[in-house]
Amino acid sequence: MAEQFFSTGSLCIRCGKREGLADINYSGFDVIKKGYYKFPQRIKAPAIPGGINNYLCVNCVNTFKVECRVHGIIKDDKFYLGRPPRCYKCEEQLKIINKGILPNGFWSLVPTAQIVKRSGDIIKSVYIAFSDDGEIHVVSKNVLFSGRHISQDLKIGLIEKIPCVFFNPKNDSEIQSCYVNLGNIDNLKEGYGYWLNLWKPELKKKLKLNKSSQSIILASLELKKITDKKFGQIIKKSSVSILTFDDGELKLYPDFDLPPLKNLTWRLASDNKILILAIKHEGVPHTITISELFNSCGFKSIRDLSKELSELLKTSEQDLFSLDLKGIFEANLFPEGKKQKFLFELDSKSKTIIATSIPKGEPITFNLCFNYKQKALLISSDRKQFLTCTFYDKDIEVIKSNLSIPNDLFDSGSYRFGAFLDKKISGKVRMLRVYQDGFTIDDREPIKFSKLKKIEITSLSNETNELHIKYTDEHTSSNSIRLIGHVSYSYSALKELEVNKAKSVASNSSLPELYRQYNHVKKQNLLIGLFSDIILLSQELNIEISMDELEEKLEKSSIEKFYNDKKLFQQTTKKLLLFSLFLPKIKQNFEYLSSLYPYYQVKNEADIISDAFGSGVATEYIPYERKKIRLTSRKNIRNVQSNIQRIFSAIEGAVYPIEQLFAKEETQKDLFSKITKYFSQAGQATLIGILVATGAATGGIGILAGLLGIRSLGDVLNSLQTNRESAARVKKASKTAFSWWRVLKDNLPVTIYEAGEEIDDKNTRCMQRDKRIFDQFPSHKKQQIEDNLKESLKNRIHAGTINRFTEVLEKSGIKFRTLTSYIETAIEIDMPNKVGNVLETLHLPQDDDTSEDKNG
Repeated sequence: MAEQFFSTGSLCIRCGKREGLADINYSGFDVIKKGYYKFPQRIKAPAIPGGINNYLCVNCVNTFKVECRVHGIIKDDKFYLGRPPRCYKCEEQLKIINKGILPNGFWSLVPTAQIVKRSGDIIKSVYIAFSDDGEIHVVSKNVLFSGRHISQDLKIGLIEKIPCVFFNPKNDSEIQSCYVNLGNIDNLKEGYGYWLNLWKPELKKKLKLNKSSQSIILASLELKKITDKKFGQIIKKSSVSILTFDDGELKLYPDFDLPPLKNLTWRLASDNKILILAIKHEGVPHTITISELFNSCGFKSIRDLSKELSELLKTSEQDLFSLDLKGIFEANLFPEGKKQKFLFELDSKSKTIIATSIPKGEPITFNLCFNYKQKALLISSDRKQFLTCTFYDKDIEVIKSNLSIPNDLFDSGSYRFGAFLDKKISGKVRMLRVYQDGFTIDDREPIKFSKLKKIEITSLSNETNELHIKYTDEHTSSNSIRLIGHVSYSYSALKELEVNKAKSVASNSSLPELYRQYNHVKKQNLLIGLFSDIILLSQELNIEISMDELEEKLEKSSIEKFYNDKKLFQQTTKKLLLFSLFLPKIKQNFEYLSSLYPYYQVKNEADIISDAFGSGVATEYIPYERKKIRLTSRKNIRNVQSNIQRIFSAIEGAVYPIEQLFAKEETQKDLFSKITKYFSQAGQATLIGILVATGAATGGIGILAGLLGIRSLGDVLNSLQTNRESAARVKKASKTAFSWWRVLKDNLPVTIYEAGEEIDDKNTRCMQRDKRIFDQFPSHKKQQIEDNLKESLKNRIHAGTINRFTEVLEKSGIKFRTLTSYIETAIEIDMPNKVGNVLETLHLPQDDDTSEDKNG
């Protein structure tokens, strides 16, 4: 076209009008090029006649009609000032699209993430609009592309693992590609219409569908699977997934490894926006949680599927199992002894674990458990099956908080039994069965109590003990087994063994043998009364840090280092505090013991004589016995008391100068309030030092109560105001006090041994007394008297053995047997180690080796 602003004298080729100076020449006018139409493909432009040397006036050009394929012939505008008629309706549509609103004449609109131009430029804030005339338009302020699309232009793919729908026009458009990010839910919510339907053929390929009519859901996915070797779940997630159900299968894009949807249960949640599937695949529980993200523009909601789910999933909605407190563990099941994998399911309400072998097996319910380190033993509710497994520390605590601890052996009518861990063979369960006349280990031959040599119990931790059983088999060869059990459980087994052994041995013993057993019980009673305080104090002094280790640290520490080491100062001060508070208490207990214990012994001897020989004989002998027993028993106690008193005085003298550190009223109040609350637990037994009712000496009750209080002090000792001078006093006092305590400990076995000898002499005298009484009776009465005497001795031996398993103080966890073990070790091991050569040279009698025993 030739646009001429000055007249050339040319005439209009249509009407002959001469061209003026200001006229625009429309000859050969290009409507599309000059129109800058928003949707140029819609415009049907007339062919304007003329050439470069011709002239066509504005009036004549307006006789040509420009038509919009969508809106028809443009009537509300005309050729003017060198431009063709504008389609205001198309312009209005573009304006509305740029506002994110679906205009009339369009059926769908979706905001895209971005477009990539062939030039490499990237443009954001773009819309894809689908018009009613079947065209697709890419809009960013202006229309960047308009035209028909073919299926090859519409693709589905992933960008950073997020599914996206792509439009990649194959023509010469300046657009290389544009896509909709299906993970940008806020963006999707701004769209209109069912644009997803255009990509359904591509979805069918991606999802590998047999049919194309399935409802498509946009959702997040979470797969939970029970983990191995611990309680918990492996969680795998897909933040955005396209999914549908097809022939009973869950089809997904992108691919997601799921177990087969067989034998499942399901439930809808969160107002039908979440679908939860629960599956046990090969015995392992899984859950699949499908959470709806977007349910418009062609994506269906889970609510839409709710009526079809029963048919799609081949099962109705029902309650689901939980994956909480579940785990898969490799364990040994006994008595089978087979190692296999189990699914453990904890039930905190019933305090049980249900273990099911994988992949298929019958569930077994366990309700009792104890552990040693990371190895746990579970006991079934029917007490017929046992399982051992290794757990992490955290899982051990989970199990212990959900299961009970076995506190006693189990009763099976003719015997009592319990399952224990083998100390030597990790993970091995040992079955201990205790009968009236013997015991068995697993399914071995029964072992008579006469073959049982010794049982030692050792603490392995605050919760477990080792039970070391020594015996001889039918070939008289020595054997032993080491069993691990919970503290109370192992003590129950020890009690069952020792009480039944004592009862069995006594039932087959002669009268002299019964006397020897009974004398041993009496001897232990008095030795407990004499030394329990010191034994308990000694044990307490070694808690947290042993006395030997503490002395070594103090020896290497200067005053300056000791002053700055708060922990060392606290440990040292606590030991000295134990001396300061409880040495006077021990001395008081000795006074009670020397005053009252002889009368307990008088009563006990009176009962023996009365049971065997009759109350008349007892009345005749008791006045003399009272004087004799009172003098010998009190002398024995006083001898021990005087030996220990000298050392106590030296320790008290060393501790006295530092007691002013505790002199402040507030410190004393805080200190003693934490201690004295325990004293009330001891009750009146503390006042007399013994429990006459049970025949068990309990001198240690009072001091034990206070020791428990010392343990509760915590940081009270840190509140003491110290300086270098007071630190030096504490260090000096500890050196003297600790060295004297070591002297007491070194000499204690000798003191115990000598006290035991004196008790043996007294017991021998009592045996001789009973023999003299027995010989005075006529022959026809002797059998009955012997039977009475045996029965009386058996009952006392039995009661004494049972009393060994009574706690010194309720809930303290310390039993009298702990004290008797210490005393027996002092007599049988420590004393011979110290003065063994002298004993051999002098040929002194050993424990309870009396002439009465030898002579019968």
